[in-house]
Amino acid sequence: IEDIYAFNKSIGNKLKNSYSGFKAGIILMKNDEAKSIGLKSSKKITIFNGPIECLYLEYELYHGSHKKSVEKTI
Repeated sequence: IEDIYAFNKSIGNKLKNSYSGFKAGIILMKNDEAKSIGLKSSKKITIFNGPIECLYLEYELYHGSHKKSVEKTI
């Protein structure tokens, strides 16, 4: 894969748009690639694939945003 960041972003988009209501787990090498998925993980665990340090990331998938809307009072 020539552009791993674009590939990871496409995985994040597919998960968010097609699997709302599910959980997904991904194992990545431990580096900045996790941010390129574009989703906030609900669980992050350091694991080892043999001698390679990796991250297990778990995502709770939903449509829209989890940010709470704040009502403005005047």
